[in-house]
Amino acid sequence: PYQWTKQIASHWGGTRNGTVVHWPSGFEGKGEIRSQFHHVIDIAATVLDAAGLPQPDFVNGLQQMPLHGVSMRDSFGRADAPESHETQYFEMLGSRAIYHDGWKAVTFKPLGAMYDDGIDPDAPFEDDPWELYHVAEDYSECHDLAEAEPDRLADLVARWWHEARSRPG
Repeated sequence: PYQWTKQIASHWGGTRNGTVVHWPSGFEGKGEIRSQFHHVIDIAATVLDAAGLPQPDFVNGLQQMPLHGVSMRDSFGRADAPESHETQYFEMLGSRAIYHDGWKAVTFKPLGAMYDDGIDPDAPFEDDPWELYHVAEDYSECHDLAEAEPDRLADLVARWWHEARSRPG
């Protein structure tokens, strides 16, 4: 039910995947679904939390940078647990998105003839049109709210640029 494909980081079609957690002695719930937002970067933090281990400062003599992820463990025992991963930045081959507190702003950058939809692939990033989705209520990104919520969209785009500038490397 998602837009685009696994190559496109902007929409859930490129980034949303289900996760199965099996831990018989770790929580009582069985066969339950959780809808809290999490990202693949949360897996290491979750494993360390579940094992009762701190994040290592050094691995094989190499200093480690702090994990960016957060533990998913709170959601294991409570379907109604609040989200612990509030903001997530996405970027791949020019397509970009940011998730924040149930909302997602996205912009798609076409990659050649495969995505010939009239969008100029050489346009500056600043000129790319952004879409806005309230994914907490519209998980399949069907209703673009960019025109109805321009202030929220502007805030999310500004958050995306902040996150992009703060990335290492």
